[in-house]
Amino acid sequence: MMIFIFALIDIDYLYASEQKIKIGYVPNYGTLIEWEDENKKGYGYDYFDEISKYTGWEYEYIPCTWEEGLKMLQKGEIDIFGPMQKTLERKEIFDFTQANFGYELGLIYAHEESPFYYEDFEDFNGMRVGVQNQSFYLDEMKSYCHKNNLEVEFVEAGSSNIDDELRDGKYDVFISGSLYHIPNIKIVGKIANRPFYYATSKGNPEILEQLEEALQTIRLNQVDFQEDLYHKYYGDRLMGAPTYTKEELDIIKAYPKLVVEIEPWAVPLQYIDSKTGEGRGILVDLLNEIGKQCGIEFEYISATHDTGQCKGIADLYASYHKERYGVPMYLTNEILSVPMVFVAPKDLDLSKSLTAGIAQLDNIDFNQLTKRYPDIVMQEYHAITDVSEVLAREETDLAVTSLYTFNELVKYGNNKNYLAYPTGIELDVDLGVSKNLPKEFVAILNKANTSISKDKINSIIFANTIEYVRARSIKDVIERNFLKIFRTIILVLLMIECFILAIVYVVDSKKKAMQKVAYEDPITGLSTLTKFKLDMAKALENAEPGEYALLALDVDNFSYINNWVGYEVGNKVLQVLARELQVSAKNQTFLAREGSDIFLIFTNIKDLIAPKVLDDYRKNIVEAIPELKKLNHHPTFNIGIYKITDLKQDISHMIDCANIARRRVKGQYGDSIAEYTVELNAQIQKQRQIILEMEQALDTQEFTIALQPKVNLLTEKVEGAEALVRWYRPNGEEVYPDEFIPLFEQNGFIIRLDLYMFEEICRLIGRWQHGGVHPLPRVSVNISQVTLLSDDLCETLMEIIKECQVSTKYIELELTESAFSTNMEKAMQVVAKLKQLGFSISLDDFGSGYSSFNMLKDIHVDVIKIDKEFLNHPVLTENDREIIRSIVDIAKVLKMKTVIEGVETKEQVHILREIGCHLAQGYYFAKPLTQEDFEHYFNEK
Repeated sequence: MMIFIFALIDIDYLYASEQKIKIGYVPNYGTLIEWEDENKKGYGYDYFDEISKYTGWEYEYIPCTWEEGLKMLQKGEIDIFGPMQKTLERKEIFDFTQANFGYELGLIYAHEESPFYYEDFEDFNGMRVGVQNQSFYLDEMKSYCHKNNLEVEFVEAGSSNIDDELRDGKYDVFISGSLYHIPNIKIVGKIANRPFYYATSKGNPEILEQLEEALQTIRLNQVDFQEDLYHKYYGDRLMGAPTYTKEELDIIKAYPKLVVEIEPWAVPLQYIDSKTGEGRGILVDLLNEIGKQCGIEFEYISATHDTGQCKGIADLYASYHKERYGVPMYLTNEILSVPMVFVAPKDLDLSKSLTAGIAQLDNIDFNQLTKRYPDIVMQEYHAITDVSEVLAREETDLAVTSLYTFNELVKYGNNKNYLAYPTGIELDVDLGVSKNLPKEFVAILNKANTSISKDKINSIIFANTIEYVRARSIKDVIERNFLKIFRTIILVLLMIECFILAIVYVVDSKKKAMQKVAYEDPITGLSTLTKFKLDMAKALENAEPGEYALLALDVDNFSYINNWVGYEVGNKVLQVLARELQVSAKNQTFLAREGSDIFLIFTNIKDLIAPKVLDDYRKNIVEAIPELKKLNHHPTFNIGIYKITDLKQDISHMIDCANIARRRVKGQYGDSIAEYTVELNAQIQKQRQIILEMEQALDTQEFTIALQPKVNLLTEKVEGAEALVRWYRPNGEEVYPDEFIPLFEQNGFIIRLDLYMFEEICRLIGRWQHGGVHPLPRVSVNISQVTLLSDDLCETLMEIIKECQVSTKYIELELTESAFSTNMEKAMQVVAKLKQLGFSISLDDFGSGYSSFNMLKDIHVDVIKIDKEFLNHPVLTENDREIIRSIVDIAKVLKMKTVIEGVETKEQVHILREIGCHLAQGYYFAKPLTQEDFEHYFNEK
């Protein structure tokens, strides 16, 4: 046992240098704080304590003022100083890690007895603002004042006793970061949210490298470390009592009591007590806590019992729902995330085909659940008011409900024979605010909600589940089951042995059933990923380096098959392909379906799949599936190969490498095969670096806009532009879009980038509008598939439009065909709503996919952007001309405009003008330009 434990210890940690590091700190700012609690030292102190586990460092903490700390660090008298923000000026003097230590809010503080309200801009005008020397937040405050048309006077603040200076009236407010611990203050404004760092003395690479490596390791191994640490030291203080504007306080005063409609049957989340008629449950207690924070009393009434339908007479509505039976309402942020589970009888045979019942009233994303569990047939019910009754009638094998409801189910009555399996899905509960109330109630409730700590929320959940159950069950058992208890005490010793035997039997039976579920893919009959890894690990125990290879194979454009002929046919394709793989498999070959259409093959290096075998697979699939034969569709395959030379590598890493090679060739014509190489590994490292930098790059505005003009082919005047994103690191190095956009689409960060670009364009158009530019050019902004399908996109875009005070008619949203490939119905609904709001919609890269002409009859866009691939030849071929002409003619019939990309020669312009194409963009006219250069170009044209 001791050998095993010792083997788990990080060798780097054992040999890390026991170096004494001098850390300078400003008392009560971030690093060390004077707390009454002896167990709390400070955010930075705890962070460096964690870092020492990877570096072996010992520390000497040196208190100083801000100015003293900067001077000592510059002279090399201390090794590290902070926290601070990274600026160009500071980077010339000090060194910084790439990874940050967290994020800090720039705040406006006032004395707790100050007459200032939160963001009361009318009273803010003329106020005196205290700011310390060399404070990063001085420029942020100036931007805040400019944005809100404020004129203020800046006063130099001392290095300590800020609360005394505020109380004595040296200045009205004080600006600093949220890491500053100041007593007797309140927050009256937020001016920024920026990453912070600890700087090291210049030219000290040993410390910088160790610090960087430790930070990166903590990020990877402890995802929530920063968030938990911030919550420990600053969560309660920043939450505290919410800060309201003067207008919000007037509204609270005008509405001291509100009626909340809750669902009466959702025990223990929300329900009406049958004896008292009062509201009970987790949500009710949470709402009461929100009421305490904002000074509003809540009265609870019941929704229609059997349907949960709104009566429409309440002020607030508590639910998962985005729409409540036509009741017009505003929505708050989520107030609670509820984990959902599959509930199943203990004796359910998990190896058979399963069905699951879902309540429409729960507003579970049906598509998400189906995608996550393609082997379970989902059945929708209007409401599942009694899970055990639905399962007892065997209407469905499983029922989807909340974890809290399941706990209630098994605690009472005769419902002991159920198990819960996590779905991996959480439902966000929000509050619907009746539109009969002022919209400001959304902000009021959101502020009150965010002021409630995680600990308080957890205690509310505990009180309504475990604690409540314990108290209630003890009382019920004593009062109602005295004789049963007496008999049980007598018999319990006799039953222990039988009980243990029964447990062993049940566990063994369940283990076999669960093994079947865990080890066998229900669609193809191949191994699951879990079983595949186990088989692979066993085979590698006696293998030689280079003896085996791992292949990742997928069906190119598999989503199109599902969209064309349905998921049932798609499953048939997977089944036939699995059968073909099994037939061609040699000894010591293991097969698995990793997910969707991705298959894994572990085989001897001598038995790698030959291209001819892929022809056989294709032929047999088409022959076996009439629907594909009828469409004349012949599937092609992408294969990534990873040759296993290092037998000690983690199997998950090997799978990742094979998949990286597979994705590298995905989308190419015909069957594509690629082998994982060192160069690909370098690409992975590059991608990881991009992911580490993306948050900071957005916050520090490293993403900029380039505008490529769109020129009218008849008049040769500029009518608009396409906004293209560019990323320049602080050192001037450019990160190219094809390096970061695919990554952002995978991890979801593309949503934030798309919205950032949209907002920047709105601000630019607003500036042109106020500057008298006429006519205003229409600017197109790219919207990714991920963003298009994200929640509340239309509402978010319109909020930005309203804030920037521009019209939607000057903005065109560019979508690609892929935006409609995964959830065409939802995408079309969003597009229709965007058009209703006045946005122009263009379909980008038209002609590059497989369903363009098919899509035009269903997707009503305003502009077709013809793919630049048609202009690959300097001299257009006859085929190129006819294809472009056909697209233009169809667009004219459908009353759509056409734009063609990639125009580079005068001859191309002449031909496109003759064909009748409306707009063109390309290097012949102009490359993508900076905003300033575009304005010059636009004025000239």
